[in-house]
Amino acid sequence: MDSPQSTKVVHYMQDLFSKYDKIRGQDKNSGHTPFWDAVVITTADKDQKQGYQLQIEAKRKRNELPLNLEIHVISDPPGVKLGNGGATFTALSFLEEFYGDKFFSMKILLIHAGGLSKRLPSNSILGKIFSVLPCGIPCYQMLDIKLALYWPFVPKMNPGIFLTCADDIITYNMDNEGDWSLKAEGFTALAHPSSIEVGTGHGVYIVKEKRSVNESVQLAECTTVLQKPSIETMRKLGAVIDNENDTKNSTVYTDSAYFFTSSVSKMLLTYAKSHGPFNCEIDAYGDFLQALGTDPLSDYVNNLQNITTTSGDLLNTRKEVFKLLKGTPLNLIILNSSQFFHIGSMPEMLHNFCKSDNFKIGLGLSNDAFNVWLDEQSEEPEPVTKRSCLKGKNEGCLIHSLLPVGSCISSLAVLEFCNFDCLIHVSKNCLLSNCEFLGSNSKESQITIPENTFMHTIPVIIKDNLKYVTIVFHIKDNLKKSVPLTDFANIPFLGDTLGKAVDKLSIPKSQIVSDKNQPEVSLWNVNIFPLADTMSDSFQLALAMSMSFNDDGKALNLESYQLVSINSILKYKSIHKMLKYRQKLFDKINAQY
Repeated sequence: MDSPQSTKVVHYMQDLFSKYDKIRGQDKNSGHTPFWDAVVITTADKDQKQGYQLQIEAKRKRNELPLNLEIHVISDPPGVKLGNGGATFTALSFLEEFYGDKFFSMKILLIHAGGLSKRLPSNSILGKIFSVLPCGIPCYQMLDIKLALYWPFVPKMNPGIFLTCADDIITYNMDNEGDWSLKAEGFTALAHPSSIEVGTGHGVYIVKEKRSVNESVQLAECTTVLQKPSIETMRKLGAVIDNENDTKNSTVYTDSAYFFTSSVSKMLLTYAKSHGPFNCEIDAYGDFLQALGTDPLSDYVNNLQNITTTSGDLLNTRKEVFKLLKGTPLNLIILNSSQFFHIGSMPEMLHNFCKSDNFKIGLGLSNDAFNVWLDEQSEEPEPVTKRSCLKGKNEGCLIHSLLPVGSCISSLAVLEFCNFDCLIHVSKNCLLSNCEFLGSNSKESQITIPENTFMHTIPVIIKDNLKYVTIVFHIKDNLKKSVPLTDFANIPFLGDTLGKAVDKLSIPKSQIVSDKNQPEVSLWNVNIFPLADTMSDSFQLALAMSMSFNDDGKALNLESYQLVSINSILKYKSIHKMLKYRQKLFDKINAQY
């Protein structure tokens, strides 16, 4: 990031987060410009809602949020998965009921944060909106990033809804901003120059002529929105902007967050009242945006390729939403120096936190964020000014943790919320979250984590007893892939197969699934993780599971252990205990800052 534009992005983002820092724990409107009137966070169910509310309360106690900022957490109704489009209808209905007509004069940030985070299971318990980033003191969570990131758009908005998701981040620069706004009726979306290859996995905008506001910002009207189009389709429909000097680096404009005015809110509410409650999955991007623009294409209505479930009256609902929104203007704010980053999977997190200079420098990330390094001899923490730090590009990333001096985190490895009192060597491509090993009273003098390992420790309460379970995977294991029960042995697991694990670890085949009538199984719902009495014991068991696959590894026998699945862990999880552990870490670390 050494171009003039890149330097401007870094300075713009640094200035933005510096301004946000100043209103954490202060009046929300004490900053340089008015803040959000309210924030709404959507969740998948009431259980997730309660967990989010607990964490917001904890952040308020630590003065990590602006004062007098109303944050509403709402859940989807029980039943069929509604998607973020259905959650948008639920949010609008709540806001109208809560605020009355005042709602239509407010500027509201809507963050869709439901879901189980199966591709990044370290976020499955506490939620991806509370995932931590290696910046700030104390460290920012994704909620902080979202509150700050779109703040510059608040004074440019008419009353309405600014909609975003919980697992993506943009870096951008608006220079001196200029004379422009989001005050046109209908929808206004942020657009980002991206490679054609990136466009195949995102929404892509086809634009009319553009008007430059400054070097970094252009305004345009969108004619058509494409959702995950092929390269051939993008070229055929005119979405590709060819570079005269470099045809190999042609670009398209891709989506991220978007805004809609109160008139649209009223239109959507009227529709929801006459057609709800919904019983199918609606996408706030695929179903809402593709109906917009001067020349929308309706063929997507019958394309169910990207739909998770096809329950209910999906096709009719899609047709009705298209009819409702067709012809509604879609204006674009093209942020020419922006970049879009997604951190919804284990490989994406490792890449962005450890390898992507654009992400790390653009957001001002550190590879040693809010940690204390323990002196092995005195068992007392080194003063912050004297402590050992991770150095250089070839080191990994340590966040909100306690480690002994001399520990080593390899490149492309991340540790968050960890507590170790003996030396640890973390090999490359590893992600450890919420793990603790207090081995000073054991024979262990050093722990080595093998390559490509994911570990995450979770407290659970089963029959009124507190237990711990550490889930362990290969970093590329697919937790979403389901197969018939008869084929479970072929599921990839820990660099081998689940069948090999069952044999190697002496897991009784009768315990693998709780419901013998379930048609399919996945790594998400198989009972393969042992319960333990302490976090240290749980961590040691999971590490032994992983090491059992080494040629010289001693096989672990799990025959006598109670085994659980991630699916059951979600049922028995203790958010209170997990937050208590993290607060204890916070208190120890914060005392040294």
